[in-house]
Amino acid sequence: MINAAETGNTDSVQDALNKQKYGDFAADINSHNKEDWTTLHIAVNEGHYNIAQVVLDNNVDVDAKTTSLRTALHIACLRGR
Repeated sequence: MINAAETGNTDSVQDALNKQKYGDFAADINSHNKEDWTTLHIAVNEGHYNIAQVVLDNNVDVDAKTTSLRTALHIACLRGR
């Protein structure tokens, strides 16, 4: 899902979160990559506002921090978003 957020693929992000389709195998909205970035961090960093809205609508942890202790809000501010 993080890769889909990076490329701006909203449909793939929405599909990965579909619990009706995947049940317990649906993507974890709060998963982190090796730098502890979540899908929300990636979305705001890349300026993919539609993906940011999708993950916000799915109860993402907005206070999740990267290894640099930055939240998605920090990233958005640093990028002027």
